Order: sequence, then structure tokens, then C-alpha cells
Amino acid sequence: MFSKIRFVIISFILAMSTFSGPAFAEIKIGVVVIDRLLQEAPQAVAAQKRLQSEFSSRDKKLLAEQKKTKKLEDKLQRDGAVMSEAERIKTERNIRNRRRDFRRKAEELREDRAIRANQELTKLQKLVNQAIREVGKSEKFTVILYDGIAYANKGINITEKILERMKKQASKAKK
Repeated sequence: MFSKIRFVIISFILAMSTFSGPAFAEIKIGVVVIDRLLQEAPQAVAAQKRLQSEFSSRDKKLLAEQKKTKKLEDKLQRDGAVMSEAERIKTERNIRNRRRDFRRKAEELREDRAIRANQELTKLQKLVNQAIREVGKSEKFTVILYDGIAYANKGINITEKILERMKKQASKAKK
């Protein structure tokens, strides 16, 4: 993906270097800092809140289970010497089972969270691309770049315009 974009950018620059005079003066280039949009857009903030609320109860349950296991470990360490052998073995087995269960549940939670985060990111990327297209058309940009940019003059950075467009879209969606 990155090499494809780099190829397009280099091709564009080479093509532009062949233009001179009035044709070159009509070219309007914009650059978007995509990472900023993916963090600051209201849709991104809302997606983050959705993910947090969706997984908060599972996070709390997992933390509670971890605390229970820690209490059992502390009890075993504190009282292990005075426990009967059968009770000590039972407690050790319980701790091992709890640790195994915790690791399994933590991995499932991590995977589920990653899947949902990717779903939300896909939705957000579609909204960002839509906003970029709308600004590009309405302000008559020749090209808008947003990936693989090493340097861009502040004059062609239109991230703020895209962010404003996304804020308007978010406010319309709330109504």
C-alpha cells in the first residue's frame, strides 16, 4: 500500500514538473494529517467511547477475577505451612486453574476488542474519505494527499477543513 502511494506521489510530481505556465498555476494540492482526524474527529471520539462502554464490564470482571486469584495466592503464601497437604494441593490447583482461565479470558477479550476496534476504524476511514472527497470537490482541489507525506507546507494542509466537515457531519447525525 505504502509503495503504491509513493509511486502515485512520485508520478504526480514528475507529471507536474513537465507543466509550465498557466496550466501549472491552476493546480491545487492539499495535504491531510490522517492521524489527527482519526484521533480528534467527533466520530473517532464517539467510537472510542462505544468501545470503552462495550468492554468495560468484561474488563471489570477480569480485574475482579485477578484480585480473587491474588487473594488466594496471598493466603497460600501466608497459611500454606499450616494447611493440611490436601487443602494446600487443592488451593494450588485452584490458583493454577484460575490463572489459566484468566489468561484465556484476557486473550479472548484482547481479540474481541481488536476485532471491534478494526470495525470502528473501517467505519471512521469511510467517513474521513467521504469528508476529504467533499472538501476536494467543493474547493476544487486537483489532488489531496494523506499518506506517505514526509513534508508539507502549512499552506496546503487542509486537515482543519476536513475536521470541520466531520464535525458538521457528526452534528447532523445527532439531530
